Amino acid sequence: MGGELTSLFDRCCERCRHTLDERCEDWLACRTAGPFCHTDEVCSAAKTAVARRIAFGPGALVGVGQGDCGRGEGSGDVLDILRKNLPDERFEVVPTGCLGFCSAEPLVWVARPAEPVTLFGGITPDDAAGLAQRLLATEGWPEKTVAHLQPALAEERTFRDNRHLYTVEEAGGDFYPFYLDKQMRLVTAHCGLARPTNLDDYLMRTGLHPLFILLHHLTPEEALAILEEAGLESRITGEPIIPVWHNFAGAEGGVIRLDLSDGRANPSPLTRRLLEGIPFQVIESLLLVGLMTRTMRAEIVLPEEWTDLHHETVPTGELRQRYAPRGKLPEENLRAALERLRANGSVGENILGTDFSCTVELVREPSGDSEALEVDIETILNLPAIIEMGGGWFCGYGHGRHPGTKCILVGGPLTAKGFLELNLGTPLGDVVNLVCGGGSEGPILEAVIGRGGAVPAAKFDSILDLPDSESLPGPPSLGAPTLIHFRLTSGTPKEKPVAAEEAVEAALSPLTTLLVRYGGIPTPANLPPSVLLGWQMLGQRLHILVQGAGDGAEFVYAGQLARHLSRETPPEMARWASDLVNTLHSQS
Repeated sequence: MGGELTSLFDRCCERCRHTLDERCEDWLACRTAGPFCHTDEVCSAAKTAVARRIAFGPGALVGVGQGDCGRGEGSGDVLDILRKNLPDERFEVVPTGCLGFCSAEPLVWVARPAEPVTLFGGITPDDAAGLAQRLLATEGWPEKTVAHLQPALAEERTFRDNRHLYTVEEAGGDFYPFYLDKQMRLVTAHCGLARPTNLDDYLMRTGLHPLFILLHHLTPEEALAILEEAGLESRITGEPIIPVWHNFAGAEGGVIRLDLSDGRANPSPLTRRLLEGIPFQVIESLLLVGLMTRTMRAEIVLPEEWTDLHHETVPTGELRQRYAPRGKLPEENLRAALERLRANGSVGENILGTDFSCTVELVREPSGDSEALEVDIETILNLPAIIEMGGGWFCGYGHGRHPGTKCILVGGPLTAKGFLELNLGTPLGDVVNLVCGGGSEGPILEAVIGRGGAVPAAKFDSILDLPDSESLPGPPSLGAPTLIHFRLTSGTPKEKPVAAEEAVEAALSPLTTLLVRYGGIPTPANLPPSVLLGWQMLGQRLHILVQGAGDGAEFVYAGQLARHLSRETPPEMARWASDLVNTLHSQS
């Protein structure tokens, strides 16, 4: 009969016929929802128990973000202190990847059965012992609460699909609602919530399900047709990937190559975050490419050296020495994930008991003896969700020209900043105002896009997009940035020109008249939280302008925000919104 299991991959009893050497197409579902090969209440209960322990530990599961920003702020010490102060019989404390909210690091989340996951921010090493005491007493910490996330475990014993954000509820803390409403996490759904090197955790988050779908239910041609319906394009060049993959399919001795070095000693911050947080997904995505192109070999080219991105910003002395050596964490997590998949039979010969074989090797130099299909990490990480959810589902994100999302890192003097995944077509002004809460020290006047040029506030209607081979009608495109740095000043001198001062004085009269006519900004009840927050932010900016503290760029800024909010305004505010947009536009 069944007994206590420690992993979803354990056989529940001697009658279980699913082994590494003998598998059927129900093997994966049997791991998470079975057993199916026999009926036994004891075995079913044992599987439920191990699934709950993966989701909640012995009573509560505590995750501590260990991305670059978190480690730079002391999250390694936070992890150690929580482990020391929380008893093993009630809590399991685990490291996770980056949750994306860099300005709220260190981040800690707590998952308990039948409760929303609570995310705490700004938990420094000095706060860690106090948080442990609150958790022991089952008390909250409202001032440190960033958000409440959806329940971790669904009835079918697998983690809920949280690709549209995390189904976030507003929290009562002092943090800006960074996760609320605007982010669309298709690629990074599990970043920061999954344990990067725990294969059981990955399996419960529908990991390996797309691979099983391709192995048992789709031909390579059918899978490519799904990607063609999705319109998946390279997140670097904007070119459709299907023609290239069709031409490569079946190339004798070919190799799929994911080059992480990119000619540099250290990969981009985006690449590091993805490797630290979801290495299993990276490897499964390569296997999916292999299946669709009938390629039996893949290689991941690693950089010669890794450096900790934040080793110059962490405190000096002992703390710097403690965190700087963690620069190789992306590679460590990738190697650990690959070894677990090999041991499980999910990489190598006869993958998961089928006729398909594909090796994955980690190398320092690209192999020069074979034709290579070059892929990039962000593009292929879309594959598992598309195979599982369908091409039409993917087309529901993005905009007319380009479907899907874009991952970016935003920095500068913002109220909230970090890693984002946003719909293609999102205006730069929305990134600043609605996602990141505007400037923390004043109005944002300029954005520096990657290593390229600067975009002034007057052009913040430019959208996140992919490169196009020709100029097309519509808002100007930012191309495919992975890094955007916002600034309080542009390249002009800090002194305001006399002409700008006169323009502000001339503009105050119609704006003030408008505010007096409407008695300020109307704020009807029952507005969605993000819309209400947007109007509150706009009110703050209008106050700055009325006091004469803003310049012409601030009018542009306020006008862009008002124009966006007017599209989500209830009927009773429609006239006010229209008048406000027209007034600000005439003065910008």
